[in-house]
Amino acid sequence: MRKIAPLLCLYIAASAGCVLQIPSPALPAPTPAQLSQHTSEAPKQKPLELGDSIDGWVQVATIDQNAYQVQEGSFRFDGDTKGNTLAVVIVRAINLGSKDISLFQWSVPTEDCISNRGALVMHDMQGNLIGNNDFVFGGGTLASLMAETICGVAAKSAAQLKQQQSKPSRPSAQSI
Repeated sequence: MRKIAPLLCLYIAASAGCVLQIPSPALPAPTPAQLSQHTSEAPKQKPLELGDSIDGWVQVATIDQNAYQVQEGSFRFDGDTKGNTLAVVIVRAINLGSKDISLFQWSVPTEDCISNRGALVMHDMQGNLIGNNDFVFGGGTLASLMAETICGVAAKSAAQLKQQQSKPSRPSAQSI
């Protein structure tokens, strides 16, 4: 799974698009038990494989009859109320039984990305805190997988920004 996550990160980072927020039926946020559940267990129904893309969403995991997908092009850096930098993506959870869909913003503080452990933070689309769950890279949980994915995209985006900023600019030609 660790070999696939970087490819998924590159795919999400390379995808461009706008974010469209549409109301959806309320689906409960993933519980801490679901986020901590080991992702290698065989799901009862698995409509998509890790990294598959459908209608602008990339499959990340399926746990307890819920599919979790990241919206292509939704990655951004943001800040929290304490001034910390966050790596943020938009996630949808699809209940495979009822077909209900809920949208969330999931983020990881960039300091946690650097230390490979910390908290995956969940907000609704209006920015209201839903909760958080601990992760460690390679932990085998949904929270760990999501954090690795988000942090991988953040690292690639930061490297691209640094590369763009370090390019020397040509002096402009003077008018005669």
